[in-house]
Amino acid sequence: VVVSPPSHGLHRLCVLAPLILTLLMAAPAQAYDFLITARTEGYGYQLRRYQRDGVLFLNRRRMTQYLGLRVYNLLDPGQDPFRPGSKEPPRLLTFNLLMRFDTDFGGFMASPTSIQELENNQFDLMIAALEGRNFLGRVDFSLGRIYEMDLMDIFAYDGLKVRINLPWHLFAEAGFGAQVSRAHPLSRAVFETDSAAGDAAAQAWSPTFSAAVGLDGLWDLDLKLAYRGAVSQAAKPGATEAEADIWGVDQELIYLGAAWQVPVLGLRPSLGLRYNLLTAEVDDLSVALAQRLASRHAVTVAYLRSIPHFDGDSIFSIFDTEPYHEASLAYSVRILAPLAAHVRLGYRSYWEDEQEAAQDARPDGWTAGVGARWRSDQVRAGLDLYYLDGHGGLSVGGDLDGA
Repeated sequence: VVVSPPSHGLHRLCVLAPLILTLLMAAPAQAYDFLITARTEGYGYQLRRYQRDGVLFLNRRRMTQYLGLRVYNLLDPGQDPFRPGSKEPPRLLTFNLLMRFDTDFGGFMASPTSIQELENNQFDLMIAALEGRNFLGRVDFSLGRIYEMDLMDIFAYDGLKVRINLPWHLFAEAGFGAQVSRAHPLSRAVFETDSAAGDAAAQAWSPTFSAAVGLDGLWDLDLKLAYRGAVSQAAKPGATEAEADIWGVDQELIYLGAAWQVPVLGLRPSLGLRYNLLTAEVDDLSVALAQRLASRHAVTVAYLRSIPHFDGDSIFSIFDTEPYHEASLAYSVRILAPLAAHVRLGYRSYWEDEQEAAQDARPDGWTAGVGARWRSDQVRAGLDLYYLDGHGGLSVGGDLDGA
C-alpha cells in the first residue's frame, strides 16, 4: 500500500483549521484593571518621661509601610460604559484593599521600664471592602472593613454602608457593623479605646450604626445631617451575671455640615457642628470663610471650638473638661503650576481655672504654620513647619514627606 504525502495546500489547511475554529468559537475576553501602590515612611522624635530623678528623654524611631490594591471594572463588559444615547451611569464594582505594617525602634524599647502602650509592632488591615456604584441606577454601597474620616470623627467598622442617590440632589445613607478596636485582630492602632491596657472594655464587641441625609451640589450647596451611635457589653470587674448582660451606650453623636460655593464671588463659607448626646453639649464647632483672590491666591478666616470627648464607659468622662477656642487667618498662593505655598497665623485660648492661674500657667498662645507642596507627574513632596505656644508650653516642629 502506497500513501502519497498531502499537497502543500491541504497541509496548510490542516495546520490553520484548529486556529480558525478557535477564533470563531472564542467569546470576547474580559479583563480587570489593577492598581498596586506601595509607600514607606520613617519617623524620628523624642518623648519626655517624668521620673523621680528627673526628666528622661526617650528616642522613638518608627518605620511604617503601606501596601494597597484596587481592582477595577469587575462588571465591565469590555465596551465603553458611556455609550451614545445612554443616560444611565454605568454600574461599577471595585475591590479596595489597604494594609499597613508598623515597626518601632528607639531607646524606649530597650528600657527596663519601657512603656507598653507605645509599642506598636503590628500588621493593620486598614481597608478591605467591595464597593459598588450606581446599582439600580441610584444605589452605592461598601461591604467589608470601612474607614471613614470627616469633620465628625475618624472611625472604622466592619460592616455595610449603603447610599441612595435621590432626585433633586438629595441622598440618604445608612451603615451598620462592628466598631474596630485595637484589641481586635488586624485592627489599626489609632482606634484605641478610652480604657486601661488589657481592660475588658478594649476586648468588647461594639456594634455601631449610622444614618444621614443631605444635599449634594444643589445650587453649589452641600448639606449633611448625620447620626452615629455605638454600644457595647463589656464585663466589668466584680459585675454579677445580670449586670454583665446589660448593654451600654459608648457613643451617640449628631453632626451637621454645610458648605456653599457662592457663584461669581469665589467665596466659600463652611460650617461643621458636632453635638454629643451623652454629655448634652456641642463638643466641636468649626466655622470658616474662604475667599479666592484672582486665580492663584486664596485667604481663609476660621474659628474652632473643641472639647475633649471620650467613650461613654471611659473613666475620663467623669472629669470636668473645658473647650479651647482658636481664631486663625491663612493665606495660600500657587507660585508655579506644580508648586503651592501657604502660611497660617492663629491665636488659641484655653480655659483657665484658679489653680492654673496660681501656678502661673500660660493658657493662651499664638499658633503659626508655614509650608509648601510640590505636585507633578514625577514627584510629590511637601514641607510643613509649625509653632504652638500656650497651654503645655512651647512646641516647634516640622514634617517633610515625598513620593
